[in-house]
Formats: sequence, structure tokens, C-alpha cells
Amino acid sequence: MRHCGNCSADLPSGSQFCLRCGSALNGGTPLETVAMTMTMATVSRPKQLPHRFDPGSLIASRYRIVSRLGKGGMGEVFRADDIVLGQPVALKFLPESARGNLDLLTRFYDEVRIARQITHANVCRVYDIGEVEGQPYLSMEYIDGEDLSSLLRRIGRLPSDKATEFARKMCAGLAAAHSKGVLHRDLKPGNIMIDGRGELRIADFGLAALASQLEESELRHGTPAYMAPEQLEGREVSVQSDLYALGLVFYEMFTGKPAHKAETAAEILKLRKESTLSDPSSLVSDVDPSVERAIKQCLDPDPRKRPASALALAASLPGGDPLAAALAAGEVPSPELVAASGSSEAIPRKFTIPALAGVFIGLVIVAAALAHLQRVNFLPLENPPEVLTSRARDILRDLGFEPGADSASGLDQVDQKARYTQRKITDLAAWTEEYKNPPWPLEFWYRESPQPMFSTTDDAVSLTNPPQDVPGMKSIVVDLRGKLLRLVATPPARGKGKVEATADWGALFRSAGLDLSQFKEVPPRWTVTAQSDIRKAWSGPYAGAKNVEVRVEAAAFEGKPVYFEVLWPWQVQEASGNQSSLFDRVYKIAFSSLILIILIAAILVARYNWKAGRGDRRGALRVGAFLAALYVAGWTLGTHHNFSDFDGELGMIGRAIANALFAMAVFWTLYLALEPWVRRYWPQSLVTWSRILQGKWRDPMVGRDILYGLFASVIYLGAICLYIYAIIRQGGGLDDDLGVANLMGFNWVLGRLLGGVRLSISGAVQFFLVLFLLRAILRRQWLAGLIFVALWTAEGTSNGIHNGFVWYYPALLFGAIYSTLLVLLIRYGVFATAVALFAIDTGINLVFTTNFSAWYGLSSWVMLAVIAGLALFGFKLSLGGRPLLGVPVAARAAAAQ
Repeated sequence: MRHCGNCSADLPSGSQFCLRCGSALNGGTPLETVAMTMTMATVSRPKQLPHRFDPGSLIASRYRIVSRLGKGGMGEVFRADDIVLGQPVALKFLPESARGNLDLLTRFYDEVRIARQITHANVCRVYDIGEVEGQPYLSMEYIDGEDLSSLLRRIGRLPSDKATEFARKMCAGLAAAHSKGVLHRDLKPGNIMIDGRGELRIADFGLAALASQLEESELRHGTPAYMAPEQLEGREVSVQSDLYALGLVFYEMFTGKPAHKAETAAEILKLRKESTLSDPSSLVSDVDPSVERAIKQCLDPDPRKRPASALALAASLPGGDPLAAALAAGEVPSPELVAASGSSEAIPRKFTIPALAGVFIGLVIVAAALAHLQRVNFLPLENPPEVLTSRARDILRDLGFEPGADSASGLDQVDQKARYTQRKITDLAAWTEEYKNPPWPLEFWYRESPQPMFSTTDDAVSLTNPPQDVPGMKSIVVDLRGKLLRLVATPPARGKGKVEATADWGALFRSAGLDLSQFKEVPPRWTVTAQSDIRKAWSGPYAGAKNVEVRVEAAAFEGKPVYFEVLWPWQVQEASGNQSSLFDRVYKIAFSSLILIILIAAILVARYNWKAGRGDRRGALRVGAFLAALYVAGWTLGTHHNFSDFDGELGMIGRAIANALFAMAVFWTLYLALEPWVRRYWPQSLVTWSRILQGKWRDPMVGRDILYGLFASVIYLGAICLYIYAIIRQGGGLDDDLGVANLMGFNWVLGRLLGGVRLSISGAVQFFLVLFLLRAILRRQWLAGLIFVALWTAEGTSNGIHNGFVWYYPALLFGAIYSTLLVLLIRYGVFATAVALFAIDTGINLVFTTNFSAWYGLSSWVMLAVIAGLALFGFKLSLGGRPLLGVPVAARAAAAQ
């Protein structure tokens, strides 16, 4: 049998090229490929080859030749001593026939340029390039050992444990190349070097290329016996092409035999496409099933069915933890390595089914509890916003005002009464009695304008934004039963020029549900912002409110009312007490300064990470863009739009986009500053997060974290229900958010949910930032966790003491709550915490009611549907494609065979 003169491999009869190294044979027609074998240090070379340089020759006044190591299609390699640095090196020269060949010279220089971008313990290092006697050469790391091809020829195959170790190292080295966008394109046993200590390195990047710069004419360059089908056909070369070649190397390393035997390129391609492959376990009995699955996945004819990356391949090997290996080596693991770490297997049902049941049971309990504890359910909410809007319009028409061209409305929460009365109510039934009669902590406002109204910020139009400074503008506030509480109207720019002697004050009192005859006139004291020529004031009892005397201030201009307001006793008392204290001013200045310092520090750290190439730019851009999109979507749903004034609407859209881009830039900067350090010292917390950023949102770990995050949220919400009930029993005030935005219709509810997603992500990052900084400063995870819980517990305890508690009640409660969040954050990471915060925010700020037929019952339905849907979705993902009961159909079929 003939043998290849280059690699000594056996040659089938009639073959025109060597299937191992690709060298064209005498008399044969070369393939449309470029093949190359570079063995930098092999211990078994039986033949003496003619030398270009004799041993002892001095090259470039620096390198002394020791011996020639090998020769390939693209040059010769010599072992030399660097007499300047005193270390051995390998020198690679192009063949003399390549003199003047611009293509080969370009490829030679590209090899240096590309290989120098890759620094990894399992990749042969390239040092520099030079020239001697008109011949370019490159210097590289000298590996005192042999290539894998030579080793396999000597011993047949590697022991399974050693083969698995080498496989993981090949994956790590190839992943380092792929992370720089470099495709090797010539992976084969001859280019895998093993030194005298048994360490492995991927060598010979002579055919390597940047994926983004690969030309169509170069797609078929490589060694035919180790090419993927798509590469043999000249269709494409990708990461998956390298993984196919790696699978062939694995097969040969574990079994001692090549995966395919063929004598022509056509036969190779046919075998590749038909995937005619003997199972490694049929050749070797001790092959691990996971290794066999990994090899068969690599050798799938369809590139889309191969592993997504070399790191994913490494993670599928037995006992392989590339993340732990990277951390042990002192390296910063890449986002791809973090995503590939950990299991991708389905989560056991013994964990997910109880978690799902816990979420549903807890959700029902929390919903029922909040329906009886939320203050909004004590209020007389018979009239939906549409009815109150109609009532407000009727009042304005009855008072003689013309309809405006634009209008807006909303609900406002007011809570002055609790501070004024200082009453202690210790029973839920008593709170129900308290809110049977006015005044109520919820008011409805409506305003009209003769021209389109646009907020001066990117927020929705409110009672005070934009300012009521356009002639003909008018605003009205009514209570929950449609009775007038306040009216402000801006007089026309041009008056009649005469003062009316009186105005119809009785119509205003009737709209407010008051009897003017029971009020006595008093001197007016309130300053009226609108132009007026008559001012009046009265005091008297408020109909329907027990033992409450109110003050009424009113003003008119030319006989038409421009101001009317019912002032409660607590409003009169607090009118002059709204100035901020010195402490508040100092606190705001200190807080603003701290934010500025953090932002400047983040910019500097992000710049450092950017220059060092450690920042996850793609991940930061994706998260920032997602948050910006959520902001714009929420703004669109919750903002007052009026396209009759296109310029005004366009300006408002521009401000919203600018604010979204600014928020995106801030988050992008913070992410680039923080994420690399977390990835270096705490990468386990980013595994699920990294998988989602890479588009692997159907991963079972994603489902697990959704389930566990929701389970933690119902525990949190249950504790909050106990806390609210304890406040009531202690006689504390109900100062919870009434969820006014969620009472304004479906658009507002949906906008609130989108805002909750955005705030949950930023909140999880905030929690994580605090915990990570504490850990970095204190150097002890347990101590950092203790301080973390103490800080947030102190904040919650201060609010509890404000509500009349003995300090240890809220301390115990919030200590338990934030300990739960700490466990979630440490054990399951950022994504699970974000899911928990979203559910918590949704549960606290949306309105619950057991009366789903009420006009505001939609909010309850939406909340329950969203949380339940998320739980079911997470549970489905956690199954990893398995059915809920039994085994998959494919598995049953395989078992039957």
C-alpha cells in the first residue's frame, strides 16, 4: 500500500490526494482546497528531510537553528533558540517556491495578524514576524512534544478520561478563537499539539480567517477529510463547520479510528450528507453516553442542529465545568462561557410541581387577602371614570362654559385627612364605616382647553401639567359621586370691559351638593391665580360629612365664575406648612451628588472595561434597547395624544425618545461598568441572564427561575398582607397606593405592567449592585449578605415605626422578607430576582377585588392572568420538552425498538 510522503498516512488505491493532510499526490489532480500540516515538534519522524538551514545557523542575528521539525503545504517549521530572550521557539518559513506569490504572502501575514488576537492556555502562541534572505518567517511558541495524529498512530486511541480532558481543552481553545470572530478551518489531529507535560494546544492558524472577512473563493480551503459537508460544497463556513471538524477529531480520539473512510472527495461528501456513522459505543465499550451524544450532534449534516458554540459543546461533556476552569485559571469568563455553564437538562418535577402549586395557592390567598385589605375596596366606587367625566362636563355646561377642543381626565390620591385626625381605627369594619361618607382619599379631575394640550415633560397630561395659562382653559375636580370640589377657569384674553355686580354662586353650591343658605359669608383669604373682579368666601357644614365644617372660596370675572374650592379643615391648617425642611434640602443635595459621583465612576470604569475588551457590549446594548422600548411603549399607552397639532405631538414624541435614549445610555454605561466584574467574581448569578441575552429563552433554567421567582414573590406578598393587617390592628393609617393609574382603563393597566417589567430589571440590578459592592468591600459573602439584609430591613423598619409599631415587629417582618430576596439573589441570580420584583410590584400596585363584575375588576383579572400565565410558561420551559407525565414519544419509540 502507498503512503503519503508528507504525513505517512496509508493511501487507498486510486486516491489523488491524502485524506488525512490533503496533500496532492504525484500524477493526481489537486483538489480545489488548500491543505496544510504543521507539526511543530514530533518525536517520531523516521525520514531525513533536506534542510533549508543547517543546525547552528544564526538567523536575523537572534535565532539559532536547532533542527527542522516538519514541512507542509505552506512551509517549513524549525526549532530554534532565541538567544536574546534565552528560550526555545518555533520558526515557520514559507516554501521557497512561494517567493513572489502574493496570495501566499498575504495568507502568511494574515496568520500572524489573526493568531496574535487569541490568547489562551490551549492555543499555540504566535510571537512575531520577520524576514531573512527575502523569505518571511514567523516565530511562535515551541511545543516540546508531538501532535495528536502522531500520538494516535502510536497508541491507537486515548483512555476515555484523558480523551475527555483533551476534548474539554480543545473546546476551550476553539472558543477563545471564536470569541474573537476567528474560524480555524483546519482542525485535525495533526494541528493539535501535546507537550511533554501532557498539556494540549491548538496550533496552525494558517487557514484561519475572520468570519466577517471570509471571501466566497476561500470557503473550500481546508483538509478534505476534516471538512463539514457545507464546506466541501463551498456553501458556507461557520462556527458549526469548526465544530464538525472537532467532532471528527473527538471520534478519532475516543475510538482510534476515523469516522468516515473514503477514497474520493465525492465519497466523503456522500458519507457526510448521509451521516453514515458507526456509533462510538459500538467500537469502544467505555465511551460515555454523553460523549457519544456530543459527537453525533457535532457530526449532524445540518449545521443548525450542531452545538451552538464550543462552550456549549464543552458543557455537554461529562464532568466538564468550563466556568470553574476559567475561574481557576484567573480568567474573566466570557458571556458565552457563562451561558454555557450549568445544566441544560430539564428540572426534576419533584421541584417544579410543588413550586407551581405554591404559586397558584399563594396567588389565590394573596388576591383574596388584598381584596379585603386594600383601601380602594372600602371606597364607594360605583361610578367609573366615564361617568365622572360626563358629570364634570355637565357641571361646566350648567355654569355656562363652552366645550373645549381638547380634554383630559384622571384620578388623584389625597391623604391629608389621616394626618389631621390622628384617629386610631383597629378594625376593618370600622375602616369600611369611615369611608362611607366624604371626604375620600380619591378625587377625579377633568380639564378642557381651546387648543391641544401637551405635557411639558414626557409624562401624561395632569391637573397641573401643562400649566393652566391659556385663555379659555378650565379644570374641575369632583369627588367619587360627582360633586364639585374645585373649579379653576382662565378668563378670556379680552374681557367685556365692565364689572358685573354678582355671580350665580348658588349654581356652584348646587354642583357641590351644598346648601348656600346654611353657610355664612366670611372674608376671603385664599389667593386666586386667575384674573377676577369679585371674591367671596363662606363657611358651614359639609352635607354628608359628620361634624365637619368646610370653608368655601370663590371668585368671578365679569359675572362668570373663575374659581371655586371646597377647603377641608386639614387643608386650611396645612396651607402654610409645605416648605421643605433643611434636612430635606440637604438630603436632596447629598443624594443628587451621590448619583452624580456614581455615574462619573461608572463612566470611567466602563471606559476601562471597554478598552480592556471585557465588557459585554452586545448584552448591554440588548438590555438597554429593551428597556428603552419598554419605556416608549409604556409612554405611548399612558400619555395624552392629540394629532390635530402634529408639531406638538411630534415634539412630545421626540422628548420621549430622547428620554428613552438617555435612560438607555445610562443603563448601558452602568452595565458595562458592573457586569464584567460580576462575571469575574460571581458568574453563577448571571447564567440564566446570559442565556436569555443570547436568545436561549426556552432553556429549562429560564423556566426554573421564573417559577422560583414567582414563588418568592407570593411569599413576599403574603408577608406584606400580614404587615398591612397588623398596621390596622395597631391603629395605624392605611397609606398604601390606591392604584389610581390602574383604575383608568386597559391602556393604563397595560402601560403599568410594561413599566413594572422595566422597573423590575433596574430594581434587580440595583439590589445586585448593592450586594456586589458590599461583597467586594467586606470580602465575605455571609457578611455582605448580613449587611444587605440589615440595610433594607432598617429602611422598612423606619416606615413601620412611623405607622405606630414597636420597632421589633417590622424588623422581624422585613428581615424575613429581605432574607428571602437575598437567598433568591445569591442562589438563582439576577433574572429570578427581576421576576420576583415584577410580581411583587404588580401585586402591590394593582387593584384587587373579589367582585370581578365591578368596572375596575379588569385590574384583578389582568394581574391574576399575567402571574398565572408566567407560572405556567415557566413550568413548561422547566420540563425541557418532556411531557408532564410519562416519557417522550421519541423515547418510547426508541425503547420499543
